[in-house]
Amino acid sequence: PFIEYEYVQPVFSNQILAHRTASMKHTADVECRLLHIPAPMMSQDGEPPVYPGVFIMTDSCSGDILLPLTTTDYPDDPDRLLTELANHLYSLGLHPRRMTVSDECTRSLLADFCKKCDIELETKATLPNLEEVCAIMVQQMMMGMM
Repeated sequence: PFIEYEYVQPVFSNQILAHRTASMKHTADVECRLLHIPAPMMSQDGEPPVYPGVFIMTDSCSGDILLPLTTTDYPDDPDRLLTELANHLYSLGLHPRRMTVSDECTRSLLADFCKKCDIELETKATLPNLEEVCAIMVQQMMMGMM
């Protein structure tokens, strides 16, 4: 028997940020991935270690890294990550026409956000350029934690 995972499907509740993002002119397509670093970050004395998450966004055409957002709140506070994402998109002048993902965790995170921000959400089986960026970032973060 296989274990079926149910991923958090947050509702993006910040209507002001959603409207602000949706009203911007569409820009390049992006690829996104939310991943968890498989090594704990030590928190304050006496507290359990934290396994950080990283939301990575790359330009679909160039492969350039547009965003790495780190979080220790996911999945407990997904709205915080989505609010940070909307603020970063606005500050960078980005309103992606399409966000492409390759995993259900990231798709679940972005589904309502994309709907409210007028961004098409697409799923592909693999995203080789993004996977390479993710592998490099995880390796660098793991080396920094040791």
